[in-house]
Amino acid sequence: MALEFQRSRDNVLAEMKRHWAAGHRKSVPLGVVEVALTAITIEALAPLVVVSARTRAAVARACRFLERWQFRPGCVPAALDPAYAEGAFPLSPIASFSRGDVTAHAALALHRASLDR
Repeated sequence: MALEFQRSRDNVLAEMKRHWAAGHRKSVPLGVVEVALTAITIEALAPLVVVSARTRAAVARACRFLERWQFRPGCVPAALDPAYAEGAFPLSPIASFSRGDVTAHAALALHRASLDR
């Protein structure tokens, strides 16, 4: 069972590496890169940045993507209360609402990636 899990994990990581090595041109089927999927990819790849320059570059690109979409002071969509939404992350660049789980994954991903820089 452990060997099967290891193979499955390796397959997922290989697919994520291919996604990010393509320079973030690939995306979810709707053609929009989702913030949550980007964050989870960073969380998975961050421990591997010491292994590969390509992985380091992919994680850096993904972090720039996340940072670009974070709701900063003065840039919170009108539908959201800035008192609650500043610092949060949207689901995607075209979905201007926020969820706690997406923000948590994005924050953890950026933190994890910063440890390896």
